[in-house]
Amino acid sequence: MTTALAPSRLSEARFGWRPLLGSTLGVAVGIGSIPLYTNSVLFHNLEEQFGWQESALTLVFLICNLLLALASPFAGRLVDAIGSRLPALISAIALGASYLVLAIAPDSFSLYVVTQVIVYLAAACSAAVAYARLVTRSFDLMRGLALGVMNTGPAIVAMLIPAVAASALDAGGIRGAYVTLGLICLVGGSLSFLLIPRRADADASAAPDDLPSVATAAVPQVVRSLRLNRTLVTMFVAFFLMALATIGTIELLFGLLLEIGATEGEAIAMLGSLGLVMFIVRLAIGALLDWLPVTWVAAVAFVLCAVGLASLALVGAPVAGVAVLALGLALGSETDIMAVFVSRYTSRGVFGRVFGIGSLAFGLGVAAGPFLLSLVHEATGAPVAPLLVAAGALVAAAVLFLTVPSIRPTAARRRDLA
Repeated sequence: MTTALAPSRLSEARFGWRPLLGSTLGVAVGIGSIPLYTNSVLFHNLEEQFGWQESALTLVFLICNLLLALASPFAGRLVDAIGSRLPALISAIALGASYLVLAIAPDSFSLYVVTQVIVYLAAACSAAVAYARLVTRSFDLMRGLALGVMNTGPAIVAMLIPAVAASALDAGGIRGAYVTLGLICLVGGSLSFLLIPRRADADASAAPDDLPSVATAAVPQVVRSLRLNRTLVTMFVAFFLMALATIGTIELLFGLLLEIGATEGEAIAMLGSLGLVMFIVRLAIGALLDWLPVTWVAAVAFVLCAVGLASLALVGAPVAGVAVLALGLALGSETDIMAVFVSRYTSRGVFGRVFGIGSLAFGLGVAAGPFLLSLVHEATGAPVAPLLVAAGALVAAAVLFLTVPSIRPTAARRRDLA
């Protein structure tokens, strides 16, 4: 069996390295990455230079992310209809142009808000929905690992771009930083477009011929339309719960760590380790997803994270480091699990639309998580309750994943599905 798979994996790598490299670059400089990892640096400067309140800037960012989540299903429908390359390029241009507009615009908060709202809607195809579609079309045997590699793009940006933004601020102020970020988005998006060959966006017949496939009847739980059914509903609810738990926890984690007895230095060190943990986890989980059913991998990852959060709530500081590592496991595996789950349980023809709706469910969880856990925290006045609520949500997500019939990766080679 190993001998038979080796040539196919090699042919996938030969066929897919350009789409994978282009997608990794594209998602790294997209709307879901650059603003997320630079706003903390920019907001402080905007408050000092223009007098805009950080709370108001944060509210704008929250609203824009909700708009991005709402736009995701439409972005998915668009890339299903016309392909990913051109919409992704246009979105990258829109994102880069928005930074350049802010660099020359007057210091008007109203203009800033309008610009942000427009770009979060116009740049929706620079997020994972477009690039995950390209990667899943280019890889099958190594799909999980390829998606893991793609998702390292934002992790690398998270490690590098804050320092780049800070240097640009020192050299040219807020307007200089905007120019720098705008050029990064424009150049990165253009290079991504050039790297991704046209054939990667073409019909599935452009894929390697030697990949095994299976008759449609052999995978009865595959979703071929957007009509709601048990698989889709389970998928979307699980995506919502995992986002609510993980993002809600990470937003409150620094304060919770201090409350359970960690020092400020220990809390900062533990948070700083998350980036490296997530980078490693994305590759490791991606590789596992090529050999094990995604439902099993998701359930184990989220149960382990739930155990870590529950231990932090009940034991406290002695297990804080292990709990943060467990949280990194869940945070690092979420996007891989979402993309592989959608690709294994949907046909190619509806992947973008289903992934877009899944991104909407995930985005709603991102918005609801910090708010809900903050309410629980304020109501109880202790860190135990929000951590246990998050752990419960993760267990519920794991159970939901396990209620879906498992598809082994070796039984899900469906290149013949349209």
